[in-house]
Amino acid sequence: MIAKMIAKMIAKMIAKMIAKNGKVIVIGTEKGGVGKTTISSNISIQLVNHNYEVLLVDTDRQNSLGDFISHRNSLKIGKNINCIQKFGDTFESLNDLKRHYDFIVVDAGGQDSIELRSSLMCATLHIMPLKASQFDLWACERMNTLIGRVKSLNRNITSKSVINMASPLLCVNEDKEALNFLKDFEHINNLFKTTIHERKAYRDSIKNGLSVIEHDKHSKASLEFHELYKEISNELL
Repeated sequence: MIAKMIAKMIAKMIAKMIAKNGKVIVIGTEKGGVGKTTISSNISIQLVNHNYEVLLVDTDRQNSLGDFISHRNSLKIGKNINCIQKFGDTFESLNDLKRHYDFIVVDAGGQDSIELRSSLMCATLHIMPLKASQFDLWACERMNTLIGRVKSLNRNITSKSVINMASPLLCVNEDKEALNFLKDFEHINNLFKTTIHERKAYRDSIKNGLSVIEHDKHSKASLEFHELYKEISNELL
């Protein structure tokens, strides 16, 4: 009897010793169509390819991220990637899952939802993709207010924005206009230096179950995303 009790105590101690203290990355904003799923999948694959244990959490009922990961796993490309769906208040489940993974990447749907708010409450890094269009910029005020409230409760979160799907045409200055616009917002004006441009390589990589870097490591899209990944790594590692 005593031996069994000691064995259970030792097992619990070992479980605590080997438990991870993973970090939660939330890719989310109130605006849809800004490329959250593309960024989520590409970040996750990069982390997996650098030998981290990664879980993807899709809180969008469309399940676009889950569909892509299922497609990739069916093609047996690299390591199998775990992706689950979570709806409602995710705070407790994400905190529990952190013990089993190095990173949890949450693709939060494009709206102000309980999933977005509760995921932010346990996040280490929040990434806000932003298209350089006026409709997307108008949504910034609401996100600025939300992130301000989250920061007052979650002292560990860093929130950074990334200009995504920018025009690759040199004559178009939408990304610079967006930079100037964000200066007025205290909580979401911390921008990644890298701008991600609209490129066909992303669409081609998705249909092949690949990240844009795996698809063609020498493409402009690949080089851009590699720079973004380095910036993200600097925030996390």
